[in-house]
Amino acid sequence: MSAMRGAALVVALCGCGFTPHATPDAAIGGDALDAPGDSTSATGWLSGYHYRKQITVTSAAALADFPLGLLRTKDHDLAAHANGDDLVVTSADGVTPLDRELVTSLVDGTIELWVRATLVPGAQTFYLYYGGGSAVSSRSMWSGMIGVWHLSDPMMPIDDSSPHAHALAAPGPMQTPMAKPGAAGNARNYDGVDDSVGVGDPLDGSLDVGTTSFSFTLWVKSTPAGLYDTPLWKGGTSTAEPGYCLITGSQYWNVKIHDGVNYVDPELGTAAQLENQWVHVAGVVDRTAQTFAGYANGALAQSLPIAGIGSLDNAFAFDIGRPNNGVFKGLVDEVRIYPRAVTPEWIATEYANLANPSFATFGTEEMH
Repeated sequence: MSAMRGAALVVALCGCGFTPHATPDAAIGGDALDAPGDSTSATGWLSGYHYRKQITVTSAAALADFPLGLLRTKDHDLAAHANGDDLVVTSADGVTPLDRELVTSLVDGTIELWVRATLVPGAQTFYLYYGGGSAVSSRSMWSGMIGVWHLSDPMMPIDDSSPHAHALAAPGPMQTPMAKPGAAGNARNYDGVDDSVGVGDPLDGSLDVGTTSFSFTLWVKSTPAGLYDTPLWKGGTSTAEPGYCLITGSQYWNVKIHDGVNYVDPELGTAAQLENQWVHVAGVVDRTAQTFAGYANGALAQSLPIAGIGSLDNAFAFDIGRPNNGVFKGLVDEVRIYPRAVTPEWIATEYANLANPSFATFGTEEMH
């Protein structure tokens, strides 16, 4: 099997997610276990492929174009029969391919694979095919997104999987956060001194959201270095700094927006409640409802009114981990920025996809 992106790194993934409240620094993952398969399925078979596994996804919500993460650790069947970049996921008919992005594929059968899927409430079936020709990853998998950073890249720059292609770079060679096993594949580990990656202020203005609705989500595992650690920043922290950010300080965690005069900062919880564990964070600005909501681990933490808050546009750099004035200590993974107010159901499903081991289960290998 050839390797994609993280070839030189052993990525510690679990069968279809991870345990977000695991003991700090404990190993995440292990050998993947298969659920019973359906080798007598009456579905069609994708031409050119010799092997497949049935995937059962159990969702609580109906969601169109959802980025479904399919993660495997040390899958012996994939190690034996996949060639690295040939993985394809189809709908329940067994023949209709879905848009996909293969972030990581290692020779031991470890993969980080994302597909664009329509989910329905309850259990539904997909198929993972391998042992065939090469498949193509496409930025259309993330069409309509402002930014998508998996942070799994072993080297700089770190790719943006969205159509904007805003690759992240560190401000200096000694300021690069190290790759370390994360929520999905590798994350980036920040030293709390000066580590940072960013894209500056893109000329296309895509990271400036003005007075529109938008959302940001990410996974964070914080060991706060100070009162105002800032793992995500494009302004928003103080007067004369319009923009948006996430603060994971040593007292409270907040998502925050600022128009340069007024600010709103829903509280996610105390540091004592949230630090030293993987936490899925979401901030949702809904200009129609005139609210800014903060979520922790898929659940609403606080929603506040934003009537009177003006434009968030600014000329600041977009940083994942600030290099100064609010440096971050801990890990960050799977950063996404949406050009819309995502729903509570979307956020809960994004969390469950990686946190709930039963969200996606893999059947045994079928041959054709």
